[in-house]
Amino acid sequence: MLSSGIRHGLRQTFFTMAGCMLAVFFITAISAAGVGALLASSPHVFDVLRIIGAGYLIYIGIRTACQPASSPIDSQITADILESATPWQHFKSGLLVGLSNPKLLLFATAFFPQFIDKSAPELVQFGILLASGLCIELGWYIVYATGGSRLAKYLREQKTQKILNRIIGTLFAGFGVLLLRYRPA
Repeated sequence: MLSSGIRHGLRQTFFTMAGCMLAVFFITAISAAGVGALLASSPHVFDVLRIIGAGYLIYIGIRTACQPASSPIDSQITADILESATPWQHFKSGLLVGLSNPKLLLFATAFFPQFIDKSAPELVQFGILLASGLCIELGWYIVYATGGSRLAKYLREQKTQKILNRIIGTLFAGFGVLLLRYRPA
């Protein structure tokens, strides 16, 4: 959302948010439908997903850290191309980013089951958790998109881009390494 806010502004980023929110809903529903139970009963499947997710984070981190800052000319060309993107393209981009995020599945399967009381109606509990999670997620999306759109002129400077790419890349790769080291209890 931060990147979309920087590149497209707040208005177009709302379509990206909608795509990401649909992905969150879909993956969380899959988790509630039993993928969480499958992962809990099969630590090997969880390990495979954990390693894939960690590899993805490390890859994104390295790619981001090594990404050169764009020149002002590149930035203008990119801005012209991105401004011509349709709302559907923004929505589709958000949906694909959300669906390709292995961390979301890992989070949903690890987080939600611990809050479900087996003695009460599970569907109602899941609905409340899902609605609460989506509201919180949307709130953060708005914070990131607003921040990105307001900081865009500063973040488009080459020196700032280079520093930001290295910081963000290091953070993503670091999270990937932490995920590799994680061992469920």
